[in-house]
Amino acid sequence: MKLFTTLATVATISFAMVSSVSGVEITSAKLTAGDKSTSTKICMSAASGSRIALLKSVEQSGYSRQYIYKNLACNELPVTDFVAQYGKSPEKINAMLSRGQYKGQVTIQDVVAP
Repeated sequence: MKLFTTLATVATISFAMVSSVSGVEITSAKLTAGDKSTSTKICMSAASGSRIALLKSVEQSGYSRQYIYKNLACNELPVTDFVAQYGKSPEKINAMLSRGQYKGQVTIQDVVAP
């Protein structure tokens, strides 16, 4: 009986550790601008999480938010995906750029204990 209890405890702890480790995502990355182009400034402003900085960058670029939302790519990703992956406050920034059209992506991951 002790053997069964020990095995059940070990299995439960192992499953809990696998679940907690697999759910960890590293979202903080240090971004550096590759050049001083208008698109780079917009991408960096969007990733910063500051709506004011982004609005200034958009205004200075002469492009509309709708054009940026549909056409701008940052590191070969659509701007909304770039912000979702690397940015601070991605929900707020993407909602501002897309005017509520961006819904994000849902990822479902099954975790199975060995």
